[in-house]
Amino acid sequence: MTLRSLLNTACDIQTARPSEDAETGQLLPGWETAAQNVPCRLRWRSEAERQTGREQYILSDYVLYILYRELDPARTRVVIGPRLFKALDRADMGGALRYLAVYLQEIDGGY
Repeated sequence: MTLRSLLNTACDIQTARPSEDAETGQLLPGWETAAQNVPCRLRWRSEAERQTGREQYILSDYVLYILYRELDPARTRVVIGPRLFKALDRADMGGALRYLAVYLQEIDGGY
């Protein structure tokens, strides 16, 4: 069994794309879909897993496994069905740039 065969969910990856208000010149938050229907697997992280020293691991509720892609956690959010997640960090799985583990926090639509 390969990891690819375990990617049983589809998610959309969005990137921050602020726009400028025409009247005020103020930057407004906005999002652009960078990839749609990306094969992925979402896994809830137990309380025991969150007992690490790094803040992003402590704060994350879930880990998302996806095929490798360039992804900046500070500018990324993930949509799975009606649910929205903020990316906190990422880790290359195995060092071969084949798969990523993305640490997520579930959020309301404001981020």
